[in-house]
Amino acid sequence: MNDQMKRLYLAAETLKKIRGQSALARFLNASPQTLKNWESRGVSSQGMVSAQELLGCSAVWIETGKGKMQIGDGVQIPSQVHDGQIEFELLDIQAAAGNGHPAQEFPQVIQRVNVLESWARQTLGGDLSRIKLITANGTSMQGTIDNGDVLFVDVTVRQFDGDGIYVISRSNEIQVKRLQRLHGKKLAIISDNKENISETLSAQEANEVVICGRVLAAWNLKRLWL
Repeated sequence: MNDQMKRLYLAAETLKKIRGQSALARFLNASPQTLKNWESRGVSSQGMVSAQELLGCSAVWIETGKGKMQIGDGVQIPSQVHDGQIEFELLDIQAAAGNGHPAQEFPQVIQRVNVLESWARQTLGGDLSRIKLITANGTSMQGTIDNGDVLFVDVTVRQFDGDGIYVISRSNEIQVKRLQRLHGKKLAIISDNKENISETLSAQEANEVVICGRVLAAWNLKRLWL
C-alpha cells in the first residue's frame, strides 16, 4: 500500500472513526475497487477532494504528508452550496467502468459545478442526484461535442436505452460516442465528426461494451479573445 492511502486510512480513523476499506468506500461514495486502485496507483485528485470535503482532512497532507492532517490555516475549504443551488460532482469514471476495465482518465478541467436548482431541473429533468460530470476529450464527436466540453452524464443508465450519446468503456479505453441499435442486435458506434470512422459491432461484440452513463447535455466554452 502506498503512503497516500496509509494517510487516507489514518485520517478516516482519526477524524471520523472509520475503519476498513469497505466502510471508507461507502463514506466517500466510491467503490471498493476504486480504493484498491488507489492503493496500487495513488489516490486520484478526485479522491483527495472527496476526502477533504467528507472527512475534513487536508488534500495536501494526503498527497504529500506535509502540513496538518485536518483542514486549517492555509488549506482551502470547499465552497458551500447556497440555498436554491445544486452541486454536480465529477464522475468516478474508474468505478463506472467496473472491474476489469482500468479506464484511461480524462483530463478533467473541473471537479464540481454549482448551478441554480430550478435551471437544472428544467434543463436536465427531475432526479438530479443521478447526474455527474466529465470533460470531453478528443475531436471524434466534433460538431456535437467539442474537445474540453463539460458533459452532464446520467450515471444510472448502465445499458443501451435507445439511440443517443453515451460514455462507454471498451478495450480499456473510455469513449464518448453515439450509439445506435441495428437489425440483429448489432450496435453502431458512431463518431459525429465525419473525419472519424464509425464502427458496427456484432451482437457478441456489443455485449463487451460497458456503458457508464448517457450524456444528457454539454457545456461549451468558446474562446472570444486570444
